[in-house]
Amino acid sequence: QDGVAGVELQERLFAADAHAYVEYQDLAEGDTGEAVLAVQMRLIDLGYLDNTEANTDGEYGPLMSNAIALLQSNSGALPEDVDGVCDIEFQNFLFSDNALAYSLIDQVG
Repeated sequence: QDGVAGVELQERLFAADAHAYVEYQDLAEGDTGEAVLAVQMRLIDLGYLDNTEANTDGEYGPLMSNAIALLQSNSGALPEDVDGVCDIEFQNFLFSDNALAYSLIDQVG
């Protein structure tokens, strides 16, 4: 790594399908706003929340906390780390291609 953005990196950064840069902040139950709404929408995309008005209100409530805890657990987090808190590290995972979609099969077996 030389700190220089070469042609290949620039092409990736400016590609039409490149992810937008977002500065994450720690989120927890009781928080509200656009960042919470973005997490809610991603949890809906992955199947951890239903697409209802209550789940798209930008308010971090118990359902969202439970959905995050389930995703944390499904992703192999240690039991002591399954807390339903959406910190910066978890958001980096959540918005990556590595985030696991919800599967009922995983829950019964």
